[in-house]
Amino acid sequence: MKSHFIPFSLCLILGVWASSGAGGRLRADPGTSYTHFYAAPASGTAGNGVLSVDVHFYLWIPKVRTLRGVIVHQHGCGNGAELGGVTAAQDLHWRALAEKWNCALLGSSYRAGDGRDCALWCDPRNGSDAAFQRALADLADESGHAELTRVPWCLWGHSGGGIWSNLMLLLHPDRVVAAWLRSGTVSGAPVERWHPPERTPAALQVPVMANPGEKEKNHERFHGAWAGSMRMMEDWNAQAGWVGVAVDPKTAHECGDSRYLAIRFFDACLKQRLPSKLGSPLRRMNSSIGRLGNAQTREISRMPPSGAAIPHLSRLPDAEFARAWSEFIEFGYIRDTTAPSPPERVRVERSPTGGMELRWSAVADLESGLGGFEIERNGVVSATLPQKPNSKYGRPLIQGMTYHDTPADPVTEFHWPISDEDARSARFRIRSLNTSGLRSRPVLVTGL
Repeated sequence: MKSHFIPFSLCLILGVWASSGAGGRLRADPGTSYTHFYAAPASGTAGNGVLSVDVHFYLWIPKVRTLRGVIVHQHGCGNGAELGGVTAAQDLHWRALAEKWNCALLGSSYRAGDGRDCALWCDPRNGSDAAFQRALADLADESGHAELTRVPWCLWGHSGGGIWSNLMLLLHPDRVVAAWLRSGTVSGAPVERWHPPERTPAALQVPVMANPGEKEKNHERFHGAWAGSMRMMEDWNAQAGWVGVAVDPKTAHECGDSRYLAIRFFDACLKQRLPSKLGSPLRRMNSSIGRLGNAQTREISRMPPSGAAIPHLSRLPDAEFARAWSEFIEFGYIRDTTAPSPPERVRVERSPTGGMELRWSAVADLESGLGGFEIERNGVVSATLPQKPNSKYGRPLIQGMTYHDTPADPVTEFHWPISDEDARSARFRIRSLNTSGLRSRPVLVTGL
């Protein structure tokens, strides 16, 4: 398999220039992005351990000295999902989680396309496991973060990506912090086709959340995703596995607003499991602070002694996550009462075209994401970004949202044109907005 390395800091993904209203341009925010492309050998066939499809990997690394983990955002099957995976590592909301825990964020684009068997890649034993780990090694060399080959992984997967994440957990349980399986588990696929590895005691200790959509239950095409989630819950629970199910009451196979619970899940699991010293084993989940969730009654209770089976109940990392889980499975969203962080480095600068503009940067609210900005001129709101939200699926994020939980517009730097006169005399303030409609404190724009 041929490999091509393309570092990109302040460059465009696949040459695409994305914008969100007049104020957004595609540039790298603090941190550095890299990509690796691997061309498949023409002789590769599924089942022999050689990846027989092309793949792009996209990695974002925050400005940290040492990484503690990698958050993997794995797309599903089909051309649309594969293209959606291109922007996964550009997601400001997922980057906020990665930055909090000194983790890298990794997306991919396996190019099987429509009409081909996606088991060519979503079964890791067909070469994608080896390609994934090779990419981490190559990216470690290029980034100077040698620890990329040793740090543990958080695995998020949608549909076929959920199957991939499920199988990777079974193959490498000692490397997985936690797994979120959105509408895809190996339990929903025929055993005679997938032949999943044995569930070892180590695999059963990895916290897993299956996340089907309620409308998948009787869906002609996607009912298997629902059945597989429920079967996984039953099978893993019978062996006292740390597993839960969070049904999304508003969706079918699309990801919807599931990220607001998934990010909280990984946040709670990273807090409990990441070792304090690089190279040390992952810590076990803490049953003393864990909770059980009853999806029928939404009742939350304390965890039983380790090793006890809890049929039909979800194991949840802690009380705070349990409250969010209970709200999500009832309403399909999670309320947020905390204001987002204000914009940073707000200023007036001369634009490349010679005019004047406001410029600023921002980080996403971990609980509710980054919805946009309000610009005040002399105490009156004069502009809102984005002007027209581009979120067909889920709540309106500044970057928009696709079916696949990836950005529609990977905007990472923000600016707004103003007149020369306003630059000299007007008083501007900018607020961040999260997707719950909450506003940050305003930040006064400083002049030239």
